[in-house]
Amino acid sequence: MLSLMLLPTVQASAASAPECEITLDSSSVIEGTPLYETDMIFTVTNISSTRLDGLVAYLSFADMGIDIIYDDEFGNAGESTVHLKNLEPGESTTVTIPLQMIFAGEFRITALVVDPDSGAIAASDAVSVSMTRPTAMNNTLVIIVAAIVPLICAGAAIALTVKKRKKAQ
Repeated sequence: MLSLMLLPTVQASAASAPECEITLDSSSVIEGTPLYETDMIFTVTNISSTRLDGLVAYLSFADMGIDIIYDDEFGNAGESTVHLKNLEPGESTTVTIPLQMIFAGEFRITALVVDPDSGAIAASDAVSVSMTRPTAMNNTLVIIVAAIVPLICAGAAIALTVKKRKKAQ
């Protein structure tokens, strides 16, 4: 009986999404250091048999490290909405929203399209974003340099000393 009660809810949710498909055209993984800039590019396709009017596209951000959804660390993209032109059946449009990742952390970014009249929302697959602090990325390099530079200096000092002694003899 419980499963029968859930069936109408599931059908109502599926029917409430705008009849469009959102396909990511940019990479599904972004890795870098803070102040990284890129564009989030996605295509919105009308998969219905009627014209879609007044759709609005925007990005949703989730910080996976602290389980909060917010947008202040993504520059102007966090406040950007794009009003789409009317889409005829089968027609597509490409949307580009610039991103600037300001903080380090693990994030998921999803492109969303909403029908303001009905409130229906369609979502893309999430983009996985990993921003690493520069010091954490360079630890290996620092250790290698710290070990090799003194050896090179010691070798150069020994070579110069040997060369001086040979000249003196």
